[in-house]
Amino acid sequence: MRKMKNVVEVKNVVKSFKDKIVLNHVSFSMKPGEIVGFVGQNGAGKSTLMKCMCNLINMDEGTISICEEDVVKQREKALSYVSCMIEGPGLFENMTGKENLELMATLNHASKEKLHEMMEFTQIGSQLKTKAVSQYSMGMKQRTGLAVALMKEPKVLLLDEPMNGLDATGIQGLREELIRLAKEKNVALLISSHQLGEIEKMADRIIGIHFGKIKEISMEEKENVYVLETDRKIPDQSDLQIIEQTGNTYKLEVNSVMEVLSNLEKQGVQVKNITQIHKTLEDVYNEFIQEASL
Repeated sequence: MRKMKNVVEVKNVVKSFKDKIVLNHVSFSMKPGEIVGFVGQNGAGKSTLMKCMCNLINMDEGTISICEEDVVKQREKALSYVSCMIEGPGLFENMTGKENLELMATLNHASKEKLHEMMEFTQIGSQLKTKAVSQYSMGMKQRTGLAVALMKEPKVLLLDEPMNGLDATGIQGLREELIRLAKEKNVALLISSHQLGEIEKMADRIIGIHFGKIKEISMEEKENVYVLETDRKIPDQSDLQIIEQTGNTYKLEVNSVMEVLSNLEKQGVQVKNITQIHKTLEDVYNEFIQEASL
């Protein structure tokens, strides 16, 4: 049997609303067990793309396949592999959390053991059985909605701001659970969030979206950055990746510190002080936004 390389293939997807292009020839893929962070400003197109991936809205152009099944041409088969939580948990608010989970278990022919596992996963306790979802806090709804999404044991899981409403302990627990799900169950996760610090802790790679265009940002691209204080101005012809300059203080990306120091010495520039810093995901994200806005 041929081994499947990617569980998600998005190719040249275009989506417009009236005269506004929201997705502009978007393409990317995902492998089994991979966690992909999806970042961008409000209205950048994150939720729109996830809805296209679930065939909740129609694309203008392009194709999307889940586990090698086209979400348009083989809709039922393709969507049998995917679960999602987009723009909030999809729950029946007049029912209890337990009733929501029982309904989803029935629809997906889940075992009693799986139902019990997902009830425990919510960490809501007796309120899961006694209170209607409309009386839940946002955090409780998020946990219940995620349990509903996991009931059918998907190959691909799409999560839109899953950490909304969770406290610090809840965020940490959810992060650990999602990492376990990806690595032990081999589920591909696409997670959008404005909490860049949390995305950085769990994602294998990052996709940024801005004005409908995307860029894949490898975590390995976060090169070391150094701040150099010199005794004089660095000559303009120096082939250095200078990020910022204030007087004789330079912030620059450095591949080899010794090589930079040697080259500057040959140009008669003495380095008085050098400090190493590291780019965070926030730095990389801000650079992406600036570049995409040009």
